[in-house]
Amino acid sequence: MSYTVIGLDCKLYYNSATWASPTWVEIDIAMDVKIALADSEGEVLTRESIWKLFLKGGRELALEWDMLADHEHGAYTALRDAFLDRTTIELLALDGASGVADNEGPRADFHIFTFERTESREDAATLAMSAKPTRTANTPVWYTTTA
Repeated sequence: MSYTVIGLDCKLYYNSATWASPTWVEIDIAMDVKIALADSEGEVLTRESIWKLFLKGGRELALEWDMLADHEHGAYTALRDAFLDRTTIELLALDGASGVADNEGPRADFHIFTFERTESREDAATLAMSAKPTRTANTPVWYTTTA
């Protein structure tokens, strides 16, 4: 049996409590979330081979998404404040709801690096957002829900 996920069912959350005892708040005004995972490359060039060989280096994680510029929404306020105050915010991007077992995705403390507003004439005002993990006591993890 195959497992197919539609983007509409995926969820992006921020934590309004602590890492040890999280309270996940859905960022339901998010649109088109992109989770970028990559390993950096290190080259191995020796005389024993004419081929360039590669080793995996550090792992990179970035989240990018658009969302409505709704000043009255709690997620807007939390993300805006994290950006303006230069503070961390814990984010969790899952392929389903946080209260359902076996959904998975990255969880980390992030800095918000982009908070870019677009004001199209005929569309709702939106924000282009980007976030990358930052150094805290909590190491980024690939998280799987238990229920």
